[in-house]
Amino acid sequence: MRRTVFTIILVLLTVVGVCAQRFQSAGLYFNITDETAKTVEVTYEVKSSGSNYSSLSGVLGIPATVTYNEVEYSVTGIGEYAFRKCSALTQVTLPNSVTSIGESAFRECSALAQVNIPGSVTDIGNWAFNECAALTHITIPDGVTAIGYGTFQNCSALAQVTIGSGVTTIGEYAFYICSSLTEMTIPESVTSIGNRAFANCSALTRVIWNAIHCGDFVYDSSTMTYPPFYNSPVTDFTWGEQVEHIPAFVCYKMNRLTKVSIPESVTSMGDMAFAHCTALTQVNWNAVNCGDIANNSSGSFYPPFYNTSVTHFIWGEQVVHIPAYSCYGMNRLTKMTLPESVTSIGEYAFGHCSALTEMTALGIVPPTAGDFAFEAVSREIPVYVPASALAAYQTADTWSEFIHLQAIGTTGLQTPTLPENIIINGGQLHNPQGLYVSLYDMQGRLVYSGNDTVINQPTGVYVIRCADSNCKVLF
Repeated sequence: MRRTVFTIILVLLTVVGVCAQRFQSAGLYFNITDETAKTVEVTYEVKSSGSNYSSLSGVLGIPATVTYNEVEYSVTGIGEYAFRKCSALTQVTLPNSVTSIGESAFRECSALAQVNIPGSVTDIGNWAFNECAALTHITIPDGVTAIGYGTFQNCSALAQVTIGSGVTTIGEYAFYICSSLTEMTIPESVTSIGNRAFANCSALTRVIWNAIHCGDFVYDSSTMTYPPFYNSPVTDFTWGEQVEHIPAFVCYKMNRLTKVSIPESVTSMGDMAFAHCTALTQVNWNAVNCGDIANNSSGSFYPPFYNTSVTHFIWGEQVVHIPAYSCYGMNRLTKMTLPESVTSIGEYAFGHCSALTEMTALGIVPPTAGDFAFEAVSREIPVYVPASALAAYQTADTWSEFIHLQAIGTTGLQTPTLPENIIINGGQLHNPQGLYVSLYDMQGRLVYSGNDTVINQPTGVYVIRCADSNCKVLF
């Protein structure tokens, strides 16, 4: 009995102590968070009706300091639920003294169009601005390391977001259904992005990805786990020049993406990174020495460009290694040119590229080829190689299997005419239809590949290859 009475008294004293920490000043309520440091956070108004600060409207300025019992306190936080459902607030200004914004602090402030987050803020809680339907722009300070779960979810007017350079984590649903967001830049510092972080952003067409080594993503419909940009209409996905890893599933089902350029810096790529990008027709691969794309043991592996429509896979002139599985199953790829810099080709790299009708390998030394590098590729297609290296290719492993090895500049370059509308005039090649063209110098080196309508080259003799025609031209 005595223990029970003691417990009741202790609880009552605790309640009294907590209540003593709460006070009103300047029309707002505050909790004392540290009596020694003299700090407080803004808290919600308690009403029997359940409403919160129903009298607040328009522009609200949070003071940097408040006084209670003749003691000055610094306002360092916006507490949990502090302004939730304050539907008449249109603008909030936070002082530089604030370091944290609590969970659901401004949630469902439906008229809130503008809020500054000062550089002093280091922590933003889950759902902090969830369903702020009028919010148009936001800047996350560099001191913030994590954007929480659903922080800006359903902010339907949010059109401009700047993510600070200190952010390492973007939480699940962080910008889910931000239907006015058209462009997003992911900073170098980001190492993880949660499930559907930018999913269903119906206006999002451009992503600039600078994250150096962000972790892989997962697609699992049975657990409702989807990659970050799932069901967003991205047409332009630009990779920063310092990116080292392209995460698994990062561009999964971006079915409006037509072209991808892989930067030199990439050293690894996750499986299905661009899978089911059904409009993807061209890949420019500049990664100098990307590691092989490994087949995992679970049996669920698919290569990065699985189920795409790639017809042009252009390897940069500095590429040293063609990764395993990199072009696996590209059954619309008809022509391939390997630059002189390539020294090795991983296993299955061109496996089941069954539509290949010709290849060009510009290396003076035949690249080594891994197991099944050209599985299901016809050995009867012409393979063009430098004239000085023809004998080496005829005796090299894998290359010797191709029965129509031909030297560039002689065999196979007897077609005397160019495709219709291709004209050499005034030192320029005019290509009005934008056909895909490859140009080689007389040493067999690729000097141009692409579909520009006007192509300039220094004066000289070149070999042009276009639309199954091959001939010499003079610029």
